[in-house]
Order: sequence, then C-alpha cells, then structure tokens
Amino acid sequence: MKKINYLQTKTAKTIKKFINNHVNEHSNFKIVYSRWYVGVTNNPTNRKNAHKNTNQKEPYFWVHFNCRSKNIALAIEQFYHDKGMLETDHQGGTANDTYYVYVYKKHKTILD
Repeated sequence: MKKINYLQTKTAKTIKKFINNHVNEHSNFKIVYSRWYVGVTNNPTNRKNAHKNTNQKEPYFWVHFNCRSKNIALAIEQFYHDKGMLETDHQGGTANDTYYVYVYKKHKTILD
C-alpha cells in the first residue's frame, strides 16, 4: 500500500500558503518562527479561549483553517514545528474530529 504524503495534498498546499502569507504579513524584517505557535484542534473557538486564559491575553494575529482531515492537520502542524514554531509541552490525545490547524503570534515585537 502506498503511503500518503499529506503535505502534498491540495488542501495542505493551500493552507501552508495562507499560513506563510499570514506569518510574513505579521513579521517585521524577517520571520522568526519561535515567536509563533501552531497547534491543532477540533474546536477553534474553545482552543483560542483556552490560550487566552493560559496566557492572560488575547492571542495575537490568530488564524485557523479547516484541513478537512486529522492527518492533514497533524502534518501541517509538524511542518511548522520543524521550522521552529512553538508547541505545547502537554500533548494529549488528538480527537478523531481534529480537522483544524491554528497559528498565532505568541511573542509580539515592539513594532507589532
């Protein structure tokens, strides 16, 4: 059986393009991936509120995308982790209906 490269799907390519544009638009001079956080969820609203409560502030430049599958969402998340985006230290189980990937700027700069 042929292994699927989820990053090569049309959905993943499109979402990566949107994320790249978003991060570039909200970065000064150059992209510093360690200022950004990427994660996956089955409920973006609840997840955003959880980050807001944890960080005691609204997530900066929050954006989320429906990846249409858990595997695509996880592949995109791993792609950006490999680039240096932050992740949670407390990884739990990922629900089967986790179709969303989200990104936000965790550490603003003086120019933001």
